[in-house]
Amino acid sequence: MRQYAASALIFYKKLHTNGMRKILYPCIAVIALFAVTLAACGLDTTTTLQDITKPYIERYECTQATLGGEDLLKDYDYIRITFLDEKEMELSFKQKGGKVRAKTFGYTYDKDSGELTAEESALGVKIKERTILKDGAFTVSLPLGTKELILKFEKM
Repeated sequence: MRQYAASALIFYKKLHTNGMRKILYPCIAVIALFAVTLAACGLDTTTTLQDITKPYIERYECTQATLGGEDLLKDYDYIRITFLDEKEMELSFKQKGGKVRAKTFGYTYDKDSGELTAEESALGVKIKERTILKDGAFTVSLPLGTKELILKFEKM
């Protein structure tokens, strides 16, 4: 600790003896003003830089995946949905022993109703799925042939 204090003192003396006082005092004043302003903002202690700069980016982990009652998660390391921006989300998954796969979809979100709508075209067919995002979780349910695919996601 003494070494850091000695280094700071030497730095201060160099600035002081070289006539840099005119620069040093305004810099200290700006830093102090910044510190007071930041403290006055009253940021929540759980706030992250991402919450401030891009609050819409969130990641959801699939906690339950079934197809016709059969558990699919046993075959996957993970299945995730990441909201990339205000219009696009990415579905990414990794099968055990396989490589990561990802697909980007467009989406809309109604803050008032909590309705999340995703759209994608596959083989010339437009697919539109709606669900409700509530308490950091949502469920997607799709009919696939004679079976129902159910995916439950929770915020990570």
